[in-house]
Order: sequence, then C-alpha cells, then structure tokens
Amino acid sequence: MDQAHRASARCRRGPVGTPFTVHLKGVGWTETANIYTVVYDNSYIGYACAFNSQGDVRIPLQATGEPGWHFIDLYPAIYGGDEQRPRNFLIPPLSYAADHPGEDLPRFRYAFEVTEE
Repeated sequence: MDQAHRASARCRRGPVGTPFTVHLKGVGWTETANIYTVVYDNSYIGYACAFNSQGDVRIPLQATGEPGWHFIDLYPAIYGGDEQRPRNFLIPPLSYAADHPGEDLPRFRYAFEVTEE
C-alpha cells in the first residue's frame, strides 16, 4: 500500500502510567511516506518509521499528565537522512495537507482520558 489508510488506538482511558498502543496499517516505504511524527498534547515526542515493517507500525505509549483528556496526533513527515541540527525532517509538518512533497497522506488524531487512580 502506498499510504496509511487505517489507524487504531487500544485502551482509551486509564490512570497515569497506563500503557496503550497506536497501530498504523498501510504506511508507505518511500522516504516521503514512511515516517509519522508523534505529538502528545502539542509536544513532539518522537517518530515512527515503517520502512522495514511492511507498512505495519505499532507505537507503544504511556498515559501522562493531569486527569482529563490528552491528545495524540500523528503527522506525515519526511525521512531526511543523517540527523543534523536543526532536525527539520523530524519536526511535525503542521502544513502537511498543503505542502507535503510526496503522497497525499492523512493526519491521525486520538484522545486518551487520564483518570484518577
């Protein structure tokens, strides 16, 4: 498949420390389609790459923050090779819908409710 077309998140609520997984299926293999940046509550926390996974990516996360709703966003990014400063190729491209240089890729958004103990 050439683009991510389905994503799911298991476990949508729990106390701080609750592990959960975001699962992407159909992620591409090219340098413009194989990376998604991960943003938790508007803060970049990393990226996931599908290059060697046949488009099947599982992102293990752990609930953090105060009780209430927290948001996980996945933005298509671009593999840029060797890491250099600034890490432009790992910064979530918030304008992905207008100017992603490769395929027309979706953004995914999930919500997780942190509960009291």
